[in-house]
Parts: sequence; C-alpha cells; structure tokens
Amino acid sequence: MSGSLVEQLGGAAGQVLRGIEVLRSYGFTELSKRMTHAGLLCTISVTANYILPQTLLRPLGVWHLCLLLLCCSNVQILHFALFCLNTVSDDANLTSNFRPRLAISGSPSRKLAWSSIFCPLSSRNCMESTTGKALGKAYLVGAGPGAVGLLTLRAKECLEAADVVLFDGLANEQILDFAANAECICVGKHGRQAIWPQDKICQLLVNRVGAGQKVVRLKGGDPGVFARTAEELNALTDAGLAFEVVPGVTAGLATASYAGIPLTHRDHASAVALVTAKQQASAAPEEFDWPALAGFPGTLVFYMGVTTAGWWTKCLMDAGKSPETPVAIVRRCTWSDQQVVNCRLDEVADALTPASKMRPPVVVVVGEVAGLGDRWDWFAQLPLSGCGVWVTRPSQKDDRLAMALRELGATVYEHGTLEVTYTAPASLTKWINRIREGDFNGVTFTSRHGVIGLMQAIEAQGHDARIFAGVHLACVGKSTAETLRSFGLVADVVPESQTNVDGLIAAISGFSKDLADVSRWLVVAPAHADAQASDSTESDSPTQRLANGLMAAGLQVETVEAYAMSAIETIPETILQAFQSGKLHCVTATSSRVANTAVKLLGREYQQLPNSARQPITIAALSPAITESISTSVSQSAVRIVTAEAIAIPSLVDAIVQAWQERRQESAD
Repeated sequence: MSGSLVEQLGGAAGQVLRGIEVLRSYGFTELSKRMTHAGLLCTISVTANYILPQTLLRPLGVWHLCLLLLCCSNVQILHFALFCLNTVSDDANLTSNFRPRLAISGSPSRKLAWSSIFCPLSSRNCMESTTGKALGKAYLVGAGPGAVGLLTLRAKECLEAADVVLFDGLANEQILDFAANAECICVGKHGRQAIWPQDKICQLLVNRVGAGQKVVRLKGGDPGVFARTAEELNALTDAGLAFEVVPGVTAGLATASYAGIPLTHRDHASAVALVTAKQQASAAPEEFDWPALAGFPGTLVFYMGVTTAGWWTKCLMDAGKSPETPVAIVRRCTWSDQQVVNCRLDEVADALTPASKMRPPVVVVVGEVAGLGDRWDWFAQLPLSGCGVWVTRPSQKDDRLAMALRELGATVYEHGTLEVTYTAPASLTKWINRIREGDFNGVTFTSRHGVIGLMQAIEAQGHDARIFAGVHLACVGKSTAETLRSFGLVADVVPESQTNVDGLIAAISGFSKDLADVSRWLVVAPAHADAQASDSTESDSPTQRLANGLMAAGLQVETVEAYAMSAIETIPETILQAFQSGKLHCVTATSSRVANTAVKLLGREYQQLPNSARQPITIAALSPAITESISTSVSQSAVRIVTAEAIAIPSLVDAIVQAWQERRQESAD
C-alpha cells in the first residue's frame, strides 16, 4: 500500500471516528461501536476503491448507515454510505421517504452529496450525471387562484430553490417574491404582451432544464386543470428530463370558499363537472354531449367562457337546461377586487359583453347552488375588500402591517420607497473591537436595519451575540427589539408607548440613573444626514437629536453608521400598473421620508393620468409628525391624508379601514 494511500486512509478514518466520538460522548456506547465498524468499512472501500460484497454490508444495518451519514464530513464516504444504504435496505424507496428537516450547509460538493441522499433514487438524474455535471429538474407548480396565502408550502419550497421561473399571466406576480434568486420570465399576459405559443414554452422549458437548471413552470390554479400541462410533460419525458408536478387550488373550486357558493349541496347537487368553454384553435370544435351536460345532476363550472358565452349558454338551453337556472359569474376569485354577478342562464351572454368589463380570469357556476352565494359571501363583507394598499417598507417575513391588511381583505403591494445598503463589515471593525473591549456600557438601535447591519458585520468577522456580554441594549420600539431577539439578544430598554426619539431618550436616561456606570453609549444609526428614529423601517427624528438628548442627560455618546438609506427613483412596475388601472387606493407612511418619497413618485404619475382616471390616493400616516411633514406639499385633489390615533400598527390599520369605508360610502351615494 502506497504512502499516499495510507495518508488518505488515515485522514478519512479520522473524520469518521471524530464523528462517531460525538455519539459516544452523548452516551451511545454500543451504537458507536457498530458505527465504528460501518465507518471504517466505508472508509477502506472508498479510499482503496474496493467494493465490499453485499454479504459484508448487510449486517451494518440501515439506521447505522443513516447515522453515519449524519456524522460524516467526507463527501466520498457520504456517497459510498448511500450506496451501502441502498444495498442493505429492504425498501427501495427508503431514501425517498427519509426526509429529515435540516439545513444543508458547507461546500457545494457536500450539498450535492446530501441532496443525492434525500432525492428519490428513481430520479437520480435530477442530481448529477455520470460525468459529474449537475442536471436540472422541472417543477410544474400550481400558483392557485390569486391570493398569495393560498400557495402550497411545497410550491414555496420549489420557488425558493429555483434558478428560473416561467410564469403565465394568471399567476399573481407577488408570488415571485419567493423566487428572490431566480430569473423570472413571463410567457404571456393578457393585455400587456403576446401570449407565447405552447411549443415555444415547451422548448424553453426543455432547454433550461437540460442545461442543468431548476425550472419552476408557474401556472395559475392547478397544473392538472385546463393548463396544457400534458404537452409540457410530454416534452420533458421525450427529452428524458426529471420533473415534479405540484398541485394548486383551481379557481373553479376556490369559488366554493371565496364566493360563498358550495359546489355540492345535499339538497341541490351531488356532483361537480369542470368544463372548458374554449376549444382548440387548431382543430374543429369538439362536440360536447350537450344533453348530458344539460341533465347533469349537479353543478357545472365553466372555465374560459367569456368570449363564447353566447354559444355555450344557447347550447345548454337548446339541450333542455332551464333558462331560469341560477348562475354566478365570478371574476378574479380570491383577489381583493373579486367580482360576483348573480343572474339567470339566459342572462349570462349579456352580462359578459365587452361593455361589462368582465374580462378574464372568470369562472361561471351554473346550478341551483349558484343562488346561495349572496347569503354566504363572506369575502365581499371584509372591511378592506377591493382596497389596494402599498406598504412602503421593504417586504419582511411575517410583517405585521401587511398581514393585518390582508386579513381584512386588502390587496397588499410590498415594496419600500427607501432602499437599504448595509455598511461593509470591514468598515465596522473598529467599533466591533471597541464593543468587545468594553468601551461602551450600552448600545442603542434606532431601527431594525441598524440591528441587521451591525450583527451581519459581527458575524462576518467570526463573532456572535456573546460580544455584547456586559453591555446593555436599547431599541427604539418593539419591532426593532423583535429583530434583535432574532439574533439571540434581548433588549434591556424599549420605550413603552412613545416609540420615537423622545421616548428613547427618556427611557435610556431613566435606565442609566438606576444603574451605576452606565454612561457610555453607542448609537447605531443610518448614514444619511436626516436619519430619524422610529419603530418602523425608518426613523422619525434626526439621529443627532437623539445624541444631543442623551448627552443633555449626562451620558457620553458616539454614533456608528451601520447602513444607508436612499430613495427609489421609480415606482415598481406592479404597483405602477395597479395605480394606473385604479386598483391602488392607499399608501402607508411610517416615516416622514417614506411619505415624501411616495408623494413625489405618485404625484409625478398622477399628472400623466387622463382626468377621467384620476382618483385621490389616501396616505395613511403613522404619526402627526408625518402628516405635518407632507400636508403642505400635496395637492388636496390628488391626496387625502389620514393619521393613526396612536403610533402603533393596529391604529394605522384602523385609520385605513375607516378611510376605505368612507370612500365606499361616497361612491355609493
């Protein structure tokens, strides 16, 4: 045996034994002995390129090998242990069912090894080819009927891991926020661009997957319901490429929940039929069995039936369906601006003329159950139903404001009017070292971005929350304190009610008086000159005012700039389209700078609208100070300002609800 082979063998064995020692240290003595046996056999086999016979592998046991995989850090041994696992397992699908919830970290090769372990063996081509090149995989994903919250968890996972997303016009583009690192390609949207031919979509799908990318084909509703999924699956299968189909909520079934129409009812309907009212353009119209449909003992749900309404309703009535049959026409089901028109079968064609503006997506429910929706239409009764709100702070997980607005029926557009740039970690080295050396008794955070900026720099330099041992921490409000908690730190000082500079000064001053030697404070703030502090994305008063207030209280204060804020120059495309089409009604303003930026951008676009399309926008201000800062610079015909009674998210939501109810009342009058 060569010296290099001995060195490799020794190094690999050492890695395995160190992992097994962890098990022994936790008291798994007998198990660690079996693991030692398994690990050394795998090590010898991999290093010496010797394939062990199955009779020698089988006694190792399935779960001993699984535990070896969890302990081992050598990629070759991981792959060989997987081979052993397949050999000794009585269940060929064991690895496809063994899906622990863990985050794969480390080098790309280690991630690939772990991915191969938890990917079904029958789909091995989705991981790596025989040449070592990673191959792609297609995910045909149902986007649901519109509401982002109706997306499945599996769909979200696929989007987060995607390299490319091919989405069609019926998918809510806010869903693309989950695909932050992916290239997103629209393959056609009604009224905005040409619809791609299906063969072109199939070819792009095959090309991208064949190039080794993870491609999500995002389809409105469910991929298996009138979505031409079969053609795409045929193309992928013919090319020998891996795929997965992820179901979604189809619009025809969503109407049962969101329009208060139970598609089945023990007194009226024991069956449901989903029918397409659009025929293939390349073939002669398919002849439906109209008498069978007319006599169907249940509910008929027609898709894509707007432009052909006159034809299919006449066919139903000619086949014996009563003209008086109740019908519900549901447009944009689950969206904030969902519309429901109740009529009779013989009135459908008139209700779907171009003048009605009932454009796709529309489903038509035909049957006795369609007459029950008025009583159970809970969605239309939500206080913010039909209201579009621009939340002008960067989208963040579990944002309380966005969640509260959606819960009340609003369509929420999340995009900050200010862009955040975090200070390079190297620029904060001096301050991090001073915190470690005990130069400061306390650190004050004026926003959540200050927390993120400083903590990212601390972690980038190999430190963690322990750097703040013996240091008192203050936050301007609960939101900032929650962000701090996500890094494992609890704030000592948080103003109870006044979440701004004055409240922070009073809270820190009182806290310092109660403790000895808590006089040296570091304020973590933004870099721009008009930085302000508040319990929001931005601050409400200058950072310098905070420093001056603390110094007036007898404290020594220094300031570090952990991030910078800059105003966006244009309105994001999705929000601009909502504004131009009259679907944007309200803008939140959680700071003066946010408010002024939004007013400036919207004012510029407002002037471009024709007079008939000009509708006043409501600016919902979090505090009187914000209202005062913009009240003199806006046109009363273009903007209405409402102010929260208290500086708190629930109060801001209440102000938005009241303004929307008043607006709806004015429209009704």
